[in-house]
Amino acid sequence: DIMTGDGITLDLTAPTGSTVNDGTATDIEFTSSDTTLSANWQSFIETVSGIATYQYAIGSTSGGTDVVNWTNNTTDTIFTKTGLSLSNGTTYYISVKATDMAGNVSTAITSDGVTVDTEGPIAGTVFDGSGSDVDWTNSDSTLSANWKNFNDILSGINFYEYAIGTETDSFALVGWTTTAD
Repeated sequence: DIMTGDGITLDLTAPTGSTVNDGTATDIEFTSSDTTLSANWQSFIETVSGIATYQYAIGSTSGGTDVVNWTNNTTDTIFTKTGLSLSNGTTYYISVKATDMAGNVSTAITSDGVTVDTEGPIAGTVFDGSGSDVDWTNSDSTLSANWKNFNDILSGINFYEYAIGTETDSFALVGWTTTAD
């Protein structure tokens, strides 16, 4: 009797990937966390044997592995790594590579980096009134203010918030409200 196996397919081509995004949804440039990083990516292209596993690494240089060495991520295309000791003002890069069912390993692809910014903006000066600082108003329905010299060296100012209150309750008239100015 002759026994015949079900065959074997030769796969000599490694998977290929496109882009690694810092963050869990969209690509972020900054994070306020000094303990957690996340990334996501599209499935790598592997037309013969399929993806067996993804690995990720985190470095303080593009393609580096000095923060987290290559770590198995099963076939998930997203991860969040907690318990890190990240430094304010440092940019971190996440690299991903895929291994197919035949053992071929892709070239690593690396994110464009995410910078840790754990310090809030530097407070500027707030003036009562629309021009120079005023101490009195004759309106019982309108208040205005302006400000200058608020600064955030790393990530910039995203938006401002204001509140209007009384001496005894700083939010009595208007709670925290976002403004683009």
